[in-house]
Amino acid sequence: MRRQADARGVPADIMMPRVLLVVASFLLVLVGLVMVFSASTVETISQGDSIFSYVGKQALFAVAGAIGAFIIAKFIPYHVWKGGLGFRLTWGACALLLLAVPFVGTEILGAKRWILIGGFSLQPTEFAKIAIVLAAAKVLYDFRNEFTDTKQAIVSSVVLVVLPVAFLYKTQSDMGSAAIILVGILTAMWLGEFPMKRLIPLVVVVGVVGVIGLAGYRSDRISV
Repeated sequence: MRRQADARGVPADIMMPRVLLVVASFLLVLVGLVMVFSASTVETISQGDSIFSYVGKQALFAVAGAIGAFIIAKFIPYHVWKGGLGFRLTWGACALLLLAVPFVGTEILGAKRWILIGGFSLQPTEFAKIAIVLAAAKVLYDFRNEFTDTKQAIVSSVVLVVLPVAFLYKTQSDMGSAAIILVGILTAMWLGEFPMKRLIPLVVVVGVVGVIGLAGYRSDRISV
C-alpha cells in the first residue's frame, strides 16, 4: 500500500514524529525559560540587575542551540549518526568527559558535575543526554538490520547505553539527568517500534528503580 507523503515526498509516518519532536522541544524550552525567569527574579532584583538578565542569557543559549540543531539536521546526513565517524566521535568525547568529571570536576553546591575551562563551566551530562540516546537509536537500528543474534544487541546495549548511564548516576548522583536519558531511550524504543510486550515490562522496571532511587534526600526535596 502506498504511504501518503507531503509535497517533498516525505511519508506521513515519518514527518509526523518530526513535527511532534519539534513542537515538544519548543514547548519544553518555553517552559524552561518560564522556570528560569520565575526562579531568578528575586535574585536579580536583590543584585540590582534587570529581571530579564538570567532568562535573557538562557534564551540566547536556546536560540544558539536551535540554530546548531537546524544546521546539523539540514547538512549532516542521518547515517553519520548510526555508527559512522560522527557517532564514534560524539559518544567517545562524551564518555571521556564523564570519566574526567570525578578527577578534574569542580564541586558546586555539594555536587561535582562541572568542568571549568577558561572560566566557562561545562556540564558533560548535557552532552551525554544526546550521545546516549543516539547510542540507543543505533542499537535499535543494528538490532533490526545488522545483528545476527540477540546476544550482540545485549552486549552493544550494555556497553553503549547501560554502563554510561550507570556511571553517570553513580559518580555524580545525578538522578535528574539519568531520568531524562532513560525517558529519551524509552521514547527512541517506542518510535523505533520496539515490541510492546518487551517495552512495557521495561518501563515498569525503570519506574520501580526510579521510586527506589527517590529514597533519602531526594524524597525530602520533593516533600519540600
